[in-house]
Amino acid sequence: MFKDVLTNPSEHKPDDFIYLVHGLLPYDGNEITPEDVGREISIIKTPNEFYRASMIGRMNEASAKQRLGWCGGELYRMFTFGDVGLILNPASDENIKIAWYCGLGSPNEPEKLRSFVERYKYRIVEPLCIFTKSTGLPDDILGDNEIIIEGDPATEIQGVFYRNSDQAYNDARMVQDVASEILQSNLPIIQLPNIRISTLPSAVFMIFMAQRARNLQDFINSVAIETL
Repeated sequence: MFKDVLTNPSEHKPDDFIYLVHGLLPYDGNEITPEDVGREISIIKTPNEFYRASMIGRMNEASAKQRLGWCGGELYRMFTFGDVGLILNPASDENIKIAWYCGLGSPNEPEKLRSFVERYKYRIVEPLCIFTKSTGLPDDILGDNEIIIEGDPATEIQGVFYRNSDQAYNDARMVQDVASEILQSNLPIIQLPNIRISTLPSAVFMIFMAQRARNLQDFINSVAIETL
């Protein structure tokens, strides 16, 4: 379901791509370090470890129809957890334990995240639902989604992404160097558009926030799908 629609960043097309991305956030709150990169790669590659990701992409009318069967025009979602991170291709769809069309507020601590997965696992919606039901504008911070994945040594790290700033670019180059050395692979760097903080009129903003709350309640009330 997910692997079938992902595109490869080594063949990046600005108006036709779908990526599963894992943002890198500094552990000390200051800056991303090589140690952070190595730690995150280890989690991505280790069974029974879990990490958060999001699905992003941009498809013109033709590619949206071809890739996702969508006949409603362009699809565009660009929210990521962090301005720099890794582009992934999971070993299997079975590694995806949760996938929903809004941020879930899942915990940062590994043990608490593991418990969160155990409680809510297999609440999964298809990629088209993620692109079309996320709240807010396509490039707005409200338009988020959350996917929780189990580590696997066969998961591919296919590239590095960043948003357009000097610091983010420098961080991305460092991530590229460290990850390429660990993986013995020359990873491409992909620049993404900047994410916006909502500047909507307050009444419209409140409508979006109410919908976001309903999306989260839908997740809590949903029934897990059958185990793959």
